Formats: sequence, C-alpha cells, structure tokens
Amino acid sequence: MTYRPAILLSALLAMSRPAFAEVCDKEVPNWDPVLGPVTQVEFLMNSAVSVPGMFLLGLFALSVVSKSAWHAVLTAAMSASFIFLIWSNWNDTDGVYAASIEEGCRANPSILLFTLIALMLGAAFIAAMRASPTGSRARRRKGRWR
Repeated sequence: MTYRPAILLSALLAMSRPAFAEVCDKEVPNWDPVLGPVTQVEFLMNSAVSVPGMFLLGLFALSVVSKSAWHAVLTAAMSASFIFLIWSNWNDTDGVYAASIEEGCRANPSILLFTLIALMLGAAFIAAMRASPTGSRARRRKGRWR
C-alpha cells in the first residue's frame, strides 16, 4: 500500500496532455482571460469580418448578382477549402485545439462550419441553375424573363 501514491503519480505523468497555461499564450496570444471564454457567435463574427471572410462574402454577393456561373463555382470551391481547413485544424491529433477550447481562448467551430456548408450549397445551387439549359439563360433567351 505504500506504493499507491507513486503509482498514481507515475500514471498522471504518463498521460500526455498539453499544459493549459501555455496553450492560450501560444495559440491565441491576444486573448485576455478577463474577457471570458470566446463564444461560437463571436467566433463566427470574427471570421466573417476577417479578410478571407469578407472576400468570400463579397464573392458570394457577386455570384448572386452576376449572370456567370463561374463566380458561384469559385465561391463553392473557396467555401469547400475553408471547410476542409477548419475541419482539419479542429480534428488535430495532439489535442492542442481541444485544450484551447476547454481553456476558453477558442470556440467550437461548429456554427462556422454549418454556415460555410450553407454558403457552399447555396453557391452550388446558383451555379447549377445558371449552368443548366433550363436555367435562367434559357428563360431569358425565350423572353420569359424581363
């Protein structure tokens, strides 16, 4: 029975987990613990007003108002690449991203992923409607749309 504390201590030391004190300092250096944990809506808004987010939203608006299907295809491809990058960063193998979520300096990116998936599907639908022979061009040629 005298070895029980030594066994527990060696078991705790054998588990590999990142140190919580250093995770947020290295991953998100501008985060202040006084402000509280980052919420999912805050993470979504910060991503939307970033340079890639503004470019993607502007490209989606251009694909809605333009007559070409290529803008929508480019929007869907960019959304798919952002989804892949966020998903691969979220599912890391070393547990640093999960530790930063537990600490509060990062939020769970599920709302951002769902928003990007909806944006990608909307852009793909616009591209399919513009590229199909029964889509908006064929109706415009026949004079049904004015």
